[in-house]
Amino acid sequence: MEIAPAPPPVAGAAAAADRLPEHIWEKIFSLLPVSSLVVSRSVCRGWNRAIRSETFSSFYIAATPARGDQIDDVFFLLFADLESSAPFAAAYQPSLDRWVPLPLSRFSRGGFSCGLRRVHASGGALVLAEEDETSLLVCDLFSGRAWEIAPMISSHGQSYALGLIDEGASEYQIVAVATIDRVFSQVFKSTIGAWSFKGQFWAICCSSGVEEAGDISKIVIWELNVGEKSWKAFGSMPEELLQEFRGHRMNHFYIIDRRGLVCFCNTSSYLPLMCDLRRMQWWWPRHCPFKIPMNVQTWFGHALEPQIGVPR
Repeated sequence: MEIAPAPPPVAGAAAAADRLPEHIWEKIFSLLPVSSLVVSRSVCRGWNRAIRSETFSSFYIAATPARGDQIDDVFFLLFADLESSAPFAAAYQPSLDRWVPLPLSRFSRGGFSCGLRRVHASGGALVLAEEDETSLLVCDLFSGRAWEIAPMISSHGQSYALGLIDEGASEYQIVAVATIDRVFSQVFKSTIGAWSFKGQFWAICCSSGVEEAGDISKIVIWELNVGEKSWKAFGSMPEELLQEFRGHRMNHFYIIDRRGLVCFCNTSSYLPLMCDLRRMQWWWPRHCPFKIPMNVQTWFGHALEPQIGVPR
């Protein structure tokens, strides 16, 4: 019987890794989530050099489709303490079923620091927030960087941010809408640094719950067929989970989603419930260990992912 040779010691493995061409490591690392890259940088000098190289950032962005729907880096920032001397958000990581504190200290902008006043929308690693009533900031909560963008175009009614689109590409867009009897939209493009009108369209309304005597008795998940402009039922919250989720009474609930993961949160008890739509699996997150009250004042409600080469 042939006996396999013993694996090389750690030091020998690191030396062997150093001898591989850097472009090979770049290709391997481009398929890993950001959380794995952070750990990989400390393994050996060659890995650290490859990940920190000037070319890797653009290479990693280009490989985004190849990484598919990885959920390792998805964090749900559910509650935040913005008033303390060391503000932070309680971030839930579904892939490991754990809570981590994400510091929300003052952000660096053009050599000055600014605070987080109100977050309107999020996408990727970025959030759109207010510095004051007239200034809009785009912030990277993981790196602590922020930059001001142009104000929205005055339009019919009050405009509000509907979403921030940042999928790790070399640019991002922000969609804002104003509603009267129709929906008027405008889009901010980072490539030109300005807002532009995108026309108007009819709203496609969908009720995701069933009410009895003003109380929600069923929660249904719907799927939108964009081509037909119609909704169809995709699934529903199991009855036994719904009973515990709603408690004594529930009039409203929040929904946050990212990469097929959905967090439901009761606005009365602020009890979170997770669902993986890809497998239709439901679970209760473990108890949040941080001393932070869970109420309307601390509700943050955004899902983010750390990224490499975040655009500005």
